[in-house]
Amino acid sequence: MLRQIFTLSFVVIAFLLVNAQSNDYTAVDQYALNAPDESSQDLYTLAYYLKGNGKFSEREKARSIYTWITHNIRYNHSVIEQNLLGTRENTLMQQPENVLAQRRAVCEGYANLYKSLANLMGLSAEIVTGKVRREDGVIPEIGHAWIAIRLSGEWSLSDPTWGAGYYDPDVDIHFPPADDLYFLVASATMIRDHYPYDPVWQLNRYPMTQAQWESWDLLSPTPQSNSTFPFFYADTILHMNMLDTLQRTLNTCARILRFNPNDDFALTQLGLKMYEQGLVSMVEIYQHLFSLESNPRAQLDTVRYFQQLQLVEQYFARAWAYLHAVKNERLQVIQQQMQPLEYLQAELIFVRGHVHYTQLSRYSRENLNNLNQSNVQAILRRIQLECERATNSYQQALDLYPQSTEEAIQKKRAEIVFFLARCFYLNTISHLNGSANRSSLGEESLAANLAAIIRGKNALLSMKQSIDASSGFSTESEGIKEMRNDYPLLMAKLLANESLTRHDLISLRYRLVFDNPLPYLESNFSTALDGYREAERRAVEGLKILSSSSNKSERQTIMQFLNAGGGLANIQIGAYQIQVAFKLHEKLVKNPSLGAKDKSEALSRIQKAQDAFVRAKPFLEKSGSNSNRMLIDLHSREAKLEELKKWWNGR
Repeated sequence: MLRQIFTLSFVVIAFLLVNAQSNDYTAVDQYALNAPDESSQDLYTLAYYLKGNGKFSEREKARSIYTWITHNIRYNHSVIEQNLLGTRENTLMQQPENVLAQRRAVCEGYANLYKSLANLMGLSAEIVTGKVRREDGVIPEIGHAWIAIRLSGEWSLSDPTWGAGYYDPDVDIHFPPADDLYFLVASATMIRDHYPYDPVWQLNRYPMTQAQWESWDLLSPTPQSNSTFPFFYADTILHMNMLDTLQRTLNTCARILRFNPNDDFALTQLGLKMYEQGLVSMVEIYQHLFSLESNPRAQLDTVRYFQQLQLVEQYFARAWAYLHAVKNERLQVIQQQMQPLEYLQAELIFVRGHVHYTQLSRYSRENLNNLNQSNVQAILRRIQLECERATNSYQQALDLYPQSTEEAIQKKRAEIVFFLARCFYLNTISHLNGSANRSSLGEESLAANLAAIIRGKNALLSMKQSIDASSGFSTESEGIKEMRNDYPLLMAKLLANESLTRHDLISLRYRLVFDNPLPYLESNFSTALDGYREAERRAVEGLKILSSSSNKSERQTIMQFLNAGGGLANIQIGAYQIQVAFKLHEKLVKNPSLGAKDKSEALSRIQKAQDAFVRAKPFLEKSGSNSNRMLIDLHSREAKLEELKKWWNGR
């Protein structure tokens, strides 16, 4: 704390001198002041030197630190002049290592360095923060920091900042340290111009409130707390040292607010601690989920994760409630250095989505290796559900993050897009693998396979849309490139499966129509043909998409499957048309009185069958060696078709 006038009033000086320590520190001071440069290169060597080779008592160690700091560290006025208080930059500057290196600090840095050196010597020291009263009675808005140290079982107070002297900018003079005035000051003396935010550091059985302290004129007796219950500060300090950082902060701030409900410092500390705890907890959850993704044997308790995330959400809500209650403009600056609440909400939603993504990843990786007809649909339903939940969360998070050129925001949006696309990708792969088996399947299983293929296609299209929609910012990671490159091959595989599955399903579902087509010509017969034509269209679509794939190793195999699908679909279309002509032939044999209408119908069907067989040939010729048998069979069908055509033309 910058003090522009150091000379105390006569009353204060007299009071301090009466209470000054009677110890003679001449030898200790001389030892500390003669510290060689090499002994102050780092905290450890300086602490080792200042403890006097183990010969100093606790009080002498405390004095040695005090003397060295007050004579070697100068107040950094630029922090005040450049309005750096409360910034991250200043927090870093006030770290003990940096204070030692730069030999400059504000009160926070003085206290940090003192505590660090004391702790390295085995002394119990704590940083005390609060308000101060200048000798003219003015209480500045800027807070201050000093030291509480435990020596021989008793706590005392020191202020190395005020003990280091002061700089008067009006006359450009640095006044030397006042060694004894602020070293191991009695609590009754210190309270006159140092009011700690935490009442425990008044070291008083009956601490006063901040309002009492601010209205105290120093000539009146020391105000006492209105409470009739004594405050056992020694027990409180002992209990504090047993708590973790979070609980200690919460207890301290709650104690402060009991004495001053509108204390901006306590509100800020509570807000920052809630904010910090929320961030730490959220990062821990995310990292743990990341480790579980590659460890399928580990248990994934989603209920516990969502409970933790709910707690994190409460941390953030409480953080902003505390911070928004702060009235001090300097402390309000801290809020500007924190992520806005909507960003934190977006991050929470993202992590929620990642819980479902982890489940999706584990299901698609772990369970699809051992699929069978009894469990495939159940697993695919779970994968579909986890994908929907994850992508919904990811999309919500993406919508909450603003369109910004800021690098951190762009990086975060790119990360969300990757996982959003990855969900669809895993969903696609799962449904592709789950629908690949078409051998010896009944109608119900084939219908389920077809539905799975369609879901896989929809997921793949959603993946592509997610990637394409992100063109406004960088998503050219290796993972994104891989999914983009895999798109045509995966879609071609799905379309090949769809074409062949539709063929099998129509053949099975409309077997009765094929065996006896005449009663169904006006209804199901056309539906069956439309099904085969749809199978052909899927094959053609797949071949077109496959042409853009750069994966030559798999492209040839998929191309053969697609051509097989197109060929089989047209063979079946032709077979259905032939069947009508044959059934009319059988009908004519049994009833020779049939008229010209039946002949016209039969010849029309024969022509449609020939057209279908013509369309089938190019597909079959490109469907690999397995198509040789089908081509031979096709030639045989065409020969029989010619004979049937001649027979009908002869009628």
